[in-house]
Amino acid sequence: MEKILKNKKVIIGIIIILLIILALALMNKTSNKKEVLLNENSYVISHTESGIIRDEEFEGIKFTNISLITDGDYTTFTSDVTNISNNDLSLEKVHVLLKDREGKVLSKLVIYIPGGLKKDEVKTIKASTLGRFEDVISKEIVK
Repeated sequence: MEKILKNKKVIIGIIIILLIILALALMNKTSNKKEVLLNENSYVISHTESGIIRDEEFEGIKFTNISLITDGDYTTFTSDVTNISNNDLSLEKVHVLLKDREGKVLSKLVIYIPGGLKKDEVKTIKASTLGRFEDVISKEIVK
């Protein structure tokens, strides 16, 4: 009887350890932004959350090679934009909403596409804003 009770305690202990490991792995997966300390006053964060770097289409424009980098006190959004419609596009401005885990908008970036995009044309766009935005986990592209 004592041996069975001891075996149950061991099994319960192993289950608890596995649950802790699983919880830590899930926490690491949901917050997978990389932070590199440069010195005590400055740092760089490369946001790698899938809600940020995933390709996205908006009104005939495909956004690819997306990055969001926080460097010191500035955050910069960069993307290649491709006209995937069958027409030239005159759209010269879109907005990128940077959101936290609850969906709250932390910043609204204005992205300019100078001259619009001809059919199949690709341009690289970039917008920066003052702010660290460490809690950003997703983006939404809007007009």
